[in-house]
Amino acid sequence: MKKSKRHQAFSINLGEGAGEVKLMCSIGKCLEVFTSTGIYQVYPPESLDPAETNPDMPGLAKRVSSYGTKKRIVARVMIQNYNLVSTHALHKEDEKSEFALRLHELMEALILCNECSEYFWKRVEEIEEKVIQEGLTPNQNIFEDFPTTEGIEEKITTFLTKAKHSIQRVIDIFNIFHDTKISNPRIDKLIEWTEKRENISAVTDCLKRFEPVSKQFVDLRNSQEHPSTKKRFEYTDFTILPTNEISAPLWGINQSKSSIHKEMAFFIREFVAFSEWLFIYLVLCEKTDNPVFGYQVIEIPNDQRDSLCPVKYSIEIRKKDEGEQGASHNERKRSS
Repeated sequence: MKKSKRHQAFSINLGEGAGEVKLMCSIGKCLEVFTSTGIYQVYPPESLDPAETNPDMPGLAKRVSSYGTKKRIVARVMIQNYNLVSTHALHKEDEKSEFALRLHELMEALILCNECSEYFWKRVEEIEEKVIQEGLTPNQNIFEDFPTTEGIEEKITTFLTKAKHSIQRVIDIFNIFHDTKISNPRIDKLIEWTEKRENISAVTDCLKRFEPVSKQFVDLRNSQEHPSTKKRFEYTDFTILPTNEISAPLWGINQSKSSIHKEMAFFIREFVAFSEWLFIYLVLCEKTDNPVFGYQVIEIPNDQRDSLCPVKYSIEIRKKDEGEQGASHNERKRSS
């Protein structure tokens, strides 16, 4: 009996310039394909027509992002963390599916943060270069055609909203590992929880290092979204100082302000490093009771990283030496 087209095997041509495929994983109802130049979504016929009303229903493949695995955020947040966790932890399928979805949401939030950050950096560099080449002189005691940042409030709001979302997504993933049920972006609440548990001090230390950064950006977003007389979010676009120098865009709470473009880049840099180590520690803490095998974190040197997907860390399984095995055995005896 001839199969209908929807049940026949098919191949996918992602098109010219798709680049090398680095990861394929299920995200919700679709298969997500990560290549060096972009991200693609593949929907099989059953996800488009679950009632099977069309026996010849085709599948669907589309490019959804130009952020490929060459980009740091895709490589080190999505690809690296997915491979670490899916290989060494979370063996239940429902947990793996939830992890992949939350990690994907985290990546998307950071991509939007990165786009805002790159825009501000590029704009500041453009203005600085223009001042170097043309100088800065008022016309009849007024600076005409003074530089501005197009859509500055919208970009600030996007960045702070997505920064807060990215913190929440990390907490959502932590909840998958430990069923902590923390429903707001409060790293301090995770610290309170981990400090009461044994054998996860490395996780606590990692959280404590990032907590001040997290609080800073959550406070910025909260004061912007819910201004009060005590905490009022403020920002300024390019402006002229009494010294006849241009000030780059600033933001802050009340009178304390700092450079927007530097702070955005700082958050992304700190968050990527934090998420890497948090997921590594979560995996390692799941693996402490194996009497024979241990796990070693490997940092890949810069010159040895894949230029098409520059992940920084991997975890390798190694056999424990006799002393380590004996320690593990004695520890199990004491706890039994």
